[in-house]
Amino acid sequence: MRQPVPTSPTEVIMSRLLSTVARLALPAFCAISVSLIAAAPAAAATPVGPNQYFAGNVNGSYASSPIRVACPSTSPTATGHPLPNQYVYASLAPTTPTLDIGYTGAAATSLVVTLRFSNSTSGNVYTVGSLAAYDTRLAIPTALTLPCSGSGLAYFTPRAASSTSRADTVAVTIEAHP
Repeated sequence: MRQPVPTSPTEVIMSRLLSTVARLALPAFCAISVSLIAAAPAAAATPVGPNQYFAGNVNGSYASSPIRVACPSTSPTATGHPLPNQYVYASLAPTTPTLDIGYTGAAATSLVVTLRFSNSTSGNVYTVGSLAAYDTRLAIPTALTLPCSGSGLAYFTPRAASSTSRADTVAVTIEAHP
């Protein structure tokens, strides 16, 4: 609906004043809102602890994921380094899981993440790092030297282990990049 045109000097002044206030107030309101949101504390991460079910995640996938590796050669024995911006994390799962997932057991306070590849002739275990909290991304180190082809598993292993703890795994495949 169209607004009536102000006719009296008072209406003109009030109209211009409201227009100016609206033009100035909206950006200020947005700036204050963004500042408050940015200053709000992040939700505290849930620490890994005893008797918790969890699911591992590689690059956003709980089932299978490529790991991108910079490979200078196509030789079957070639090795390379993981490309940046790749990560792992674990999520806390419901207490009555219906899937085959990990369990921290009676004593765990962290999850150690390792990679193992079926075609690795040396049987190397590549340590990605340790997770002390759920839903906290851990970068896959670009300093690792990985095979340039093959498939394997990412293991999310509870530490300290107990007789009831069990690791979760995520299938991984190497995606070679020249």
